[in-house]
Amino acid sequence: MRIGRIFVDLTLCAAVLVGCGKGGDDTGGVPQAYPAFPGEPPEAWSVELDWGESDFPVGLQSGDPQSDSIVLWSRYAGSEPVEMRVVSHDGDDWTEVTREEVTPGEGGFIYQVVEGLEEDTWHSFTFSDSQGTSGIGRFRTPPESGLRTVTFGGVSCTKESFAPFPALTAGSSMGYAFTLLAGDQVYSYEDDLEGKRVEWEQNLSTSGYRDLLASAPSIATWDDHEVANDWGTESVSEQRIESGKEAFFDYMATRPRYGDNLYRSIRYSDTLEVFVLDVRSERKPALAQYISPEQMDWVIDGLDASTAVFKLVLTSVPFTDFEGLIGEVAVADRWQGFPEQRTTLVEAAARHENVYFLSGDFHVGFISRVEPLGDVGFTLYDILMGPGGNSVNPIGDLLLETDQFLLGISARNTTRITADPLTETLFVEFVGEDGITLESMTLPAPIPQQAE
Repeated sequence: MRIGRIFVDLTLCAAVLVGCGKGGDDTGGVPQAYPAFPGEPPEAWSVELDWGESDFPVGLQSGDPQSDSIVLWSRYAGSEPVEMRVVSHDGDDWTEVTREEVTPGEGGFIYQVVEGLEEDTWHSFTFSDSQGTSGIGRFRTPPESGLRTVTFGGVSCTKESFAPFPALTAGSSMGYAFTLLAGDQVYSYEDDLEGKRVEWEQNLSTSGYRDLLASAPSIATWDDHEVANDWGTESVSEQRIESGKEAFFDYMATRPRYGDNLYRSIRYSDTLEVFVLDVRSERKPALAQYISPEQMDWVIDGLDASTAVFKLVLTSVPFTDFEGLIGEVAVADRWQGFPEQRTTLVEAAARHENVYFLSGDFHVGFISRVEPLGDVGFTLYDILMGPGGNSVNPIGDLLLETDQFLLGISARNTTRITADPLTETLFVEFVGEDGITLESMTLPAPIPQQAE
């Protein structure tokens, strides 16, 4: 913990009342030295038309936010011209930012990068034709700099048989600055692009996804089921891999497009930086390669260069050494099965304060230390998010807490995380399908006495 900086911040908070005591709704009523982000939204913007289910079957979404720009997305199934409207809130009312005709691409996909936005500002947006709208989306642009107490969400693993995903609807009302989509947004069984598009359409047209993706920007990666079970470990046809990749970029509001590297970083002022990994498409088990050397260099260089208080590594598959809990089960499909690269990243992450791994895949809400007691990565944490809509792994409810394995919850959930730069802590909540917090924990957890 950086005691000197905290002392300065507390002194500043006492002298300058801006932000002190704000954000109680987002932090359990505890006064904060830094204002909560995104904070309470303004009164909802309204438009004249209702949702056009036939023309905009999957609603809309925003993604990969920056302080002055964002990706806006929808899919249009109609035949009329489509109008995009973006408005911002000046503290009193909504003001139009842009209103323009947009042209859907092949398949009806609308992908717009809107630039020139004002930082730290609430925005709403919609796409429409004469019959109806895509619904109304909402986001707040991040501040360019400064410290804020940021609340965000995360989820993984949404299988069509568990639709309409009430956990995602519950998450849409949790006040997220952004939502991490940690992979397995769809469970795909088709080989060709058109078949995969049908599967994506089925999932994203559910009330759960429409609610969640309209409520805040997403930051997305993929796992195996966007392509095929255990893709990246088992042999899969090149056609299926390429169609799976293309369908992902069709339906996700990401700045990378088809053919680009999926890994990237997103920064929220000076509070946090998210490093999004691709731990599927570059695997070469015969070479003991989980990610490419280029991606490994990128994430290590990024951690070294980042000045954000929190450095969050989004990896669709858990990073923890689970040897003491499940042994070698499915080890070839986990970081643990690639020990050389995993050790390289553990050692690089351990050089810095406040590095956290955020993952999914296991169908369980879970918090663990990355390594057993006494090892280099013991002070690093892995937060497993979800499942948002799938069968649950019983390991969460059966967990006997140890120095390494701290919390488990076997329930469908979205994960709500509040990053407080004053105390340099993450408050982690697993929020159930009814919107009630099932389990929570503040990280970093105390180090056991025998390890001190």
